Amino acid sequence: MISIYEPLSLNRLCNIVSSQSVIWNRKFYDVGTFEIHLSSSNEYQEFIKKGNIIVHGQNAGIILCASKSKSDIKIIGYDLKGICSQRIVVPPFVYSESPTTLEGYDRIKGNAETVMKHYVDSQLVNPTDTDRKIQNLVISSDLKLGINMAWQAKFSLLSQELNKIGLYAGLGYDITFDEATKELIFDVETGIDRTVNQRDISPVVFCKEYRNISDYEYERNAKDAVNVAYIGGNGEEEQQYITKLGDLMQTGIYRQEGFSEVNSDDVQEVEDGGLAYIKENQESETIETETNSRYKYNENWFLGDYVTLKIAGFGETLMLDKQITEVQEVYEKGNMKIMPVFGEKKDSIIKRLLRS
Repeated sequence: MISIYEPLSLNRLCNIVSSQSVIWNRKFYDVGTFEIHLSSSNEYQEFIKKGNIIVHGQNAGIILCASKSKSDIKIIGYDLKGICSQRIVVPPFVYSESPTTLEGYDRIKGNAETVMKHYVDSQLVNPTDTDRKIQNLVISSDLKLGINMAWQAKFSLLSQELNKIGLYAGLGYDITFDEATKELIFDVETGIDRTVNQRDISPVVFCKEYRNISDYEYERNAKDAVNVAYIGGNGEEEQQYITKLGDLMQTGIYRQEGFSEVNSDDVQEVEDGGLAYIKENQESETIETETNSRYKYNENWFLGDYVTLKIAGFGETLMLDKQITEVQEVYEKGNMKIMPVFGEKKDSIIKRLLRS
């Protein structure tokens, strides 16, 4: 069943019992998307409006686009994390009566979770400009998860900053809808280690021998990768602070260099910004496949978990411990298909695997 809600009051507008197909693309570090197809004669078309919230099972999103043809109605949008792509990080100096500098950043030090929740609070929940506030959005308690870090941001998309921080620290985030309390709840998430290398819980191993995955697409991608980076801080010409970070054991043809700047005099801010740049531009290794119910999705494994895959790749059998970074859920004709992505994918190179 699909339900549609008014975005300010969060009151339910209608329930749609049947659909032709529903596709959710969920992402651990980034904003996900959805696409829904309904009959062109659906009786609740008046509620299919930009900005309304749509809920299907455990997934919730915001309608961005709707189109109608003779055959169907198509609804496209992003999940509730898309709220974070509606705001840029406006630094404090913008609202100062007598700013001391126009080069100020929104700066924060603390655990990665604290840093992420700081930016959500300052830009969405309790912004200085109340016109920017998202009604009914709350932030869950800060458990201070993740590494200690220093971060700065200025006029960048909030969702991009959360993506960079999350990738660097290994933390995802989500916004969920609680109909009972009429709240949108922001929280930071960690994946559970279900690899064969731990002994705390039953491991999850995906391989064709166990008949829990179908054909897969495996790719190693070093295009535009960086393993050693020179990071510049504040200063001009010879006075600019420069540090070198990354896998400094890489030499010769195996060394792939890059350069990035962090406008700061704080050494920790420069180093954290540089390490995040390397993480964002590292060599990727991804596997895309379709799973079956031998391991139950959202019971035996979840988006963000670390699992083990046994696959054949380029003439050798590989045992890979990978994080589930994306999941595509497809619901149509009474059937459900689950297609996870293991590892961080570079969209410009790897074509999306969608089986119909």
